[in-house]
Amino acid sequence: MSRGGARPGAGRRPGSRDLRNVQLEYAMTNTGADDFVDALVQVIESPTCTEQVRLDACQTLAGRLMGRVLAPQQVKKQFPYVEQGQTS
Repeated sequence: MSRGGARPGAGRRPGSRDLRNVQLEYAMTNTGADDFVDALVQVIESPTCTEQVRLDACQTLAGRLMGRVLAPQQVKKQFPYVEQGQTS
């Protein structure tokens, strides 16, 4: 009798999205901001967002501003439904 290990069809499907990214993306989309950074700032300042979503927005913004700068292609891949504006 088998005891664990890899099983066919088990685990997360390729291309499936993380729930935390989906929640952050949803919050960013609801801000109505036309700029990616502005949307993140609005999510951080929003009292209606959950603490975890606000922390994820802080981490994304810190990465964007402090060295782990995402290329536009990476941003679009991570948050495909958020409009990408000018972020200078």
